[in-house]
Parts: sequence; C-alpha cells; structure tokens
Amino acid sequence: MPDNSYKHIDGKQREMIEEGLNAKMGISAIAKSIGVSASTVSREIVRNRRDDSYRANSMKAYSNGNLCDKRRGCDKLGLCRRCVDEKARACSLCKRKRCSDMCGEYAEEICAQIASSPHVCNGCGSSSTCRLHRFRYSAKDAQHMHETRGREAREGIDCTPEEVEAAQRIIKAGLEKKQGINHIFLAHAGEMPFSKSSCYRHIRNGDIAIMPIELPKAVKYKPRNHPPNEKPLDPKAMEGHLYSDFLALSEAERARVVECDCMEGPSGSVDAILTIHFKALHFQIGIKLARKDTEHVVAAFDWIHGIIGDLFSDIFGIILCDRGSEFKDIEGMELHCGVRRCKVYFTDSRHPEQKGACEKNHVEARCVVPKGTSLALIDQAVLADVFSNVNSKLREALFGLSPMELALKALPKALLDELGYRLIDPDEVLLTPAVVELAKAGVGT
Repeated sequence: MPDNSYKHIDGKQREMIEEGLNAKMGISAIAKSIGVSASTVSREIVRNRRDDSYRANSMKAYSNGNLCDKRRGCDKLGLCRRCVDEKARACSLCKRKRCSDMCGEYAEEICAQIASSPHVCNGCGSSSTCRLHRFRYSAKDAQHMHETRGREAREGIDCTPEEVEAAQRIIKAGLEKKQGINHIFLAHAGEMPFSKSSCYRHIRNGDIAIMPIELPKAVKYKPRNHPPNEKPLDPKAMEGHLYSDFLALSEAERARVVECDCMEGPSGSVDAILTIHFKALHFQIGIKLARKDTEHVVAAFDWIHGIIGDLFSDIFGIILCDRGSEFKDIEGMELHCGVRRCKVYFTDSRHPEQKGACEKNHVEARCVVPKGTSLALIDQAVLADVFSNVNSKLREALFGLSPMELALKALPKALLDELGYRLIDPDEVLLTPAVVELAKAGVGT
C-alpha cells in the first residue's frame, strides 16, 4: 500500500492528475504515477471537478434546448395546450418550449464520459462544442475548493445548542470573577465541548454570546517608557551582585530564585506592597510596607526570618531585585545578626523582563488592587485574601494546579499560616477589586 494513502492530495499531485486526464490516461495509471490508490484519485476528481454547465445556447428557451436522452426516437405531440398548428412537428423538435418544462418523462442525457470514469470532460476533443452538461478537472480550482472546505470545516461550533449554552454559563460565571479563560478551562476540563483555542476563536467570531471585551486581558495598554525615577545604586556596592553574576550561578541555584518588587499606591503616597515571587512555584506573597524604603524592606525580611528561622537560607537563598532605591541596603537584606542568610542580585537597568515572572504575576494582583488604588486601608489581613485568590488561580504551566497547592507542599506551614493564605475552591476564585471590599468588611471570599 502506498505510504501516503491516508494523506491529503497536495497541489503538485493535483497538477499531475490534470495532466494525466488531459493526456487521456486511465485512473489507475494516474494513481500509480502519484503514489495513491485509484479510488483516491476517483474521489478527488468527482469531489473537486469544476462545473462548466452547458454551452451558452444549449438550454436556451425557444432554441430547441432539448437534451432528453429519448429525443432521437420521441414522437410525442401536443404537449403544449396552446399549440394549434395542425402541421406541428414532434414536440422534441419544437423551438417554442423546452421538453424539460412540459414532459413528465423527460430524462436529461448524461455523457458517458461524465457518468463513468473519468467523470470529467478532460481529454475529450468535442468538449468545446458538446451541448450536454460539462465538467472539467482543473488543478488550480481543485486546490482552491480543497482549501475552502478546510476553512469552512473550522468555522462555527461543532456541538449541540445545549452544550454551547452550558459552556457559556460556565465561562460567563468565571469571567464575572475575572478568572480568565485558562483558569476556567482547567477548573472545568471535562465539561467544555470545545478546546480553549476554539473558545477564543468562537468569541472573536461571535459564535457564542460572549464579547471579546469581557475577557480580562482584552484591552492592551501601550507600554510605558518613562525613565527610572530612583537613584542609581553605588557601582562599587553592585560588584558581585549584577545580573551577569546571577547568570554565572549554576542552573540549580538559579532555579530556586525568588524575585522581589514593589506595588505602589497613588502618586505621592509613601506606603507600598513588597511582593516576593517564588519562580519555581509561580507563587507570590505580598507584605504591606508602611513606607517604601530600605528600612521597611529589611524589616520585612527580618520578619520572615523570625518565622521560619534557619529555613530562610534554603527558601530565600537567592533573591533577584530591580534597582529600586528601596533595595539599596544589600547588607541589611543579606545578613542577619552578622550571619549571611541570602545572596542578593539586581537586574540590569530598565530590563524588567529579567525578572519577568514577578512582573507577569503583578498583572494578576493588579486585577484585585488596580493601579492608583489607595493602600492606606489595605493591611496584611486584606492582603491575605488578595493573594489567596491570586495564588488559587489554576495555571496551565503547572498542569492544571494552582500555585497555592504547590506552596502548601513546598513552603513552611508556619509562614503560610502567619501570612493567612489559604486554598480557595476554583469556582470561588475572585480576581476583582471586590476582594478588597469584602476583606475590609470582614467577609472572606
């Protein structure tokens, strides 16, 4: 059996089929020349042949457009009730009406070359003058028909209206909580009648009753290009702490890096949220800072050290920060009571992508605490609800698990308990500012 018997015929093979038909080659000979079965070639010809219809005057009324296969021996008279000519010829020769409109026994004559193999007029010397229904195989037209069918097969939704309605309810419920398509599909993996990529296509095409603007990240913002406003770190103090030094570490050491950054409030406010992102776990914690400065950042690390003790070096041993002024106290972060507890490195100036995992996770946190939100009334208890929801969002990169599930297995229970973080049911994950309001009111999400 040919190796490609189950593959689609390509454009080059279609050209060979057309050339073979024009040369009056048999179906079997053509099939052998292109390495497929004869039935494949036959189906290809019938499926993708071009309908050339009739000659311009073949079926024209009042021009003896009679193509009945019985016309040569037909002697029927008077089929038209208006015919009063006593010398009228047989109806099959009449030029006033077509037999196809008058006779119940009309059966159109089909060319033998169309009715049987090769089913097209290619190679027929009289095809240009033939009055019968004509078909021709053209490689160019056949390829176009094949591609068109492929596009049409991917359009619409290949499922029942009931399945579409059920999927819409699940998706809408998740989008109202800003969960995102990835989270929704991971949480309801066996309930969706179409794939995640198909879902995006159906939304764009309007096949389901969900607007693209309802997607959490549908609106894109132009990247800001503001110059950094923090004072540069002392070049001498940076020696041994550059991003190039971080890259020089072994792969195992880089794999356990935690990335640090700060989420700020409105312009002019002094408080901030220190975020620490565990890259391997996709897990991020937030610590409220009364002031965005080195003193409060070091105090936050000391607070964590006081909770987990000597485990600090194992968990927070490699820290990667940007060059913000709040991270200038390298020694304060690295040392505790004169003993080194971690090693701090800095990204290159204006290269946030070097700690992209932390930056990307800020997008999720900013769904709950949008930019410009006052942080004055957001304390550590409120942040517990904020980051519990953010970390309970299912991630495709974690094979359908949430960062919170991994953190519960990998991080000290004392740290998570002190932070107040908990695992939230996938259907209850809420990624809107309502989390902050509910937490302030003392209602957990």
